[in-house]
Amino acid sequence: MDEKQLLQAIAQMMDSKLEPINKRLDAMDQRFTKIEIILENDVKKSLNLLAEGHHDTVEKLKQLDTLTEKVDEIQDIVDVLKVLTIKK
Repeated sequence: MDEKQLLQAIAQMMDSKLEPINKRLDAMDQRFTKIEIILENDVKKSLNLLAEGHHDTVEKLKQLDTLTEKVDEIQDIVDVLKVLTIKK
């Protein structure tokens, strides 16, 4: 067997050994592509909706804080008025 035939035989053997690996890599590549699509479409949208909801909640809490302060002020005024009314 000459050198060229030997190299061809080695190349064929390498190809046959690498074929299952290449198939697995192709399958993994397809799975990664599907995962990327899911991440871009579903997860990103869900995270954006969650962030928007969180922002809305924070705004509502700020409004609630403002209302609480106003109620506290009104309660203070009512307390003063009670004291003044009782003294008369």
